[in-house]
Amino acid sequence: MRKSASKSVFKADKVSGAEATVFMLSPVLEVIYNSNFLYKFNFPFYALSWDKNIYHTDEWIDENRYEAAALALLRNGQKNGFAQFLKIEAKIKKEVLNFRRYGLEVSEQLADCSNEELVRHYNEFMDEYVRIFGLGAITFLYESTLSEKLSKSIAGRYANATEIISQLVQTKYTSFMIAAEADLVKIKNTKTARDRKKLMQQFLKRFYFIRASYAYSPSLEARYVAADAKKARLAARRRTPVAATLTRQEKAIITLLKITEVIRDQRKIASLVGPYVMSRFIDEAVTRLRVSRGDIDRMFWFEYGELVSEPHALLKK
Repeated sequence: MRKSASKSVFKADKVSGAEATVFMLSPVLEVIYNSNFLYKFNFPFYALSWDKNIYHTDEWIDENRYEAAALALLRNGQKNGFAQFLKIEAKIKKEVLNFRRYGLEVSEQLADCSNEELVRHYNEFMDEYVRIFGLGAITFLYESTLSEKLSKSIAGRYANATEIISQLVQTKYTSFMIAAEADLVKIKNTKTARDRKKLMQQFLKRFYFIRASYAYSPSLEARYVAADAKKARLAARRRTPVAATLTRQEKAIITLLKITEVIRDQRKIASLVGPYVMSRFIDEAVTRLRVSRGDIDRMFWFEYGELVSEPHALLKK
């Protein structure tokens, strides 16, 4: 990354692109900012850019500085161990469990709120969203860089590098996506309509956020769950031993990826609950204020209070 002396122009590396609105994805900037206060190892540079017409977002980083930060974090773990991540894991598991419940509770009570209460609930929810998402955001710092480095390193010696890595990083932890798929299989295999309905209601409460995105997330309905259940299947988890001699760095990367699997998974849950509940706030604003969803899509997340109090003034900006 290089900043021009005369202009606010940054040279950076584009790392990904996604369909996402300004409103939905702009909180991630706050998440990254807060993460840098929580942890010793910081994001060197992170930026987002939008094309507001096609709702396309690009992420930008400084790849060289990210690699340096990721390797510094890895060396620190090799020297001092990775116990600090076990503390993060314990905290984020508890926080995300409460956040899932909180998100559903907030979503179900918005229609009965006054405008003032609506804005208060929004601000309170966003504070929690950014805080809890930030607990796991540190995994963004190293996971892509170190995974790529591990893959290239092992592939240089073994033709079946993908299989080797897949087996070596596997743990007994069940991700929320696999847990959701298992619940869908139960729904599919249930014989009576009564029991199926009960299981679907449980699924709607447990995984209400499962289809969320950074564009817009419709409320999860039973018909969507029924459709997904028809296609559901559980793949067998293979634990076939693999033979591979690893370098010291490769072993350290695998240890880090395994020990932080729970943190990454819980981070992903938080990153879905957030947009889902934000979408419910969008729905409420559209209904009350007679504004379009497209207008809200172009807003920054922190402008919601202004939207509710002075919608037409905000949209003229």
